[in-house]
Amino acid sequence: MRSAKQHTLFDAHGELNERSIRNLDRSSALLLSSVKRLGSDWKTGVVPKDQLGVIVGTSFGSISSTVNFTQDSFTESRPYLVNPAKFPNTVMNFAAAQAAIWNGLKGPNATIAGGAGSLFVAATYGQRLMRSGQASGLVVGVSEESSPERDTIESAAREQHTEIIEGAASFLVTHKPNVFDQSRPQAELRLWRPVQAARLSDLQYSVERWFRDISLSQTSVGEPAVVTAVGESELCDAVLGHVGVEFGSKRTVKLGWEGCSLGAWGGGLALSLALDNLAADEPWLIITTDELHQTVTAALVSPA
Repeated sequence: MRSAKQHTLFDAHGELNERSIRNLDRSSALLLSSVKRLGSDWKTGVVPKDQLGVIVGTSFGSISSTVNFTQDSFTESRPYLVNPAKFPNTVMNFAAAQAAIWNGLKGPNATIAGGAGSLFVAATYGQRLMRSGQASGLVVGVSEESSPERDTIESAAREQHTEIIEGAASFLVTHKPNVFDQSRPQAELRLWRPVQAARLSDLQYSVERWFRDISLSQTSVGEPAVVTAVGESELCDAVLGHVGVEFGSKRTVKLGWEGCSLGAWGGGLALSLALDNLAADEPWLIITTDELHQTVTAALVSPA
């Protein structure tokens, strides 16, 4: 795996000015811009385009497109009611499909709705595709838009006013020994399945399992030097407490702000931060916590 980019204070016209963006929703434009910033060398490398796929993680896709399209069906004049050109934006896989079309990628294409852990859930799905030979490489991305509709849904679910911090991140991922080009991969990613953390005993067992897995591979990986946790809740604090018991005192980076949510792209922000600061023999443990669904995901990032 190598390279990752994320966006804030986003201007779709400025980022994607070489092609028409009239029918793009904000979530798709964010994702396309992050893929664009991965560069272009990988698209002409050793992996053929029919073996390059796109897997995207999201919370809802573009919820504003869905809400507005539905509203038009009740309020606009007959006989047409809605603009048919806007219907594709209501499909959750729209962003992933656009990423494939814009970049000429003909491999598997899918979208995974996994809440705060969407990036690692999508990467796990992509890992299965590559192991089964359905793809040799993937663009794995996450995208989350900020809109009145999205903020309203988040606030209602949390029963308090919550604003979405929008952004997107994309990564080039291969399964050993495949590479995109002749450059050395930037990092290796070890994934664990999401954990249902409704019971404290389940959460404690999962952290212990992470510790055992890392200890077994300590000769090649080593214990994490930095722990990054995404979330601002009691669940996040509980996970960090268990991590402290198992791994001892570590440098901890907590990505969470009261009254705000990173949504689906929090894991992408954490992984970008890890890749930008990864040092030899200093793996990063990334944990995402989803208070709404009571789930926890984890990944270990180590130098390749």
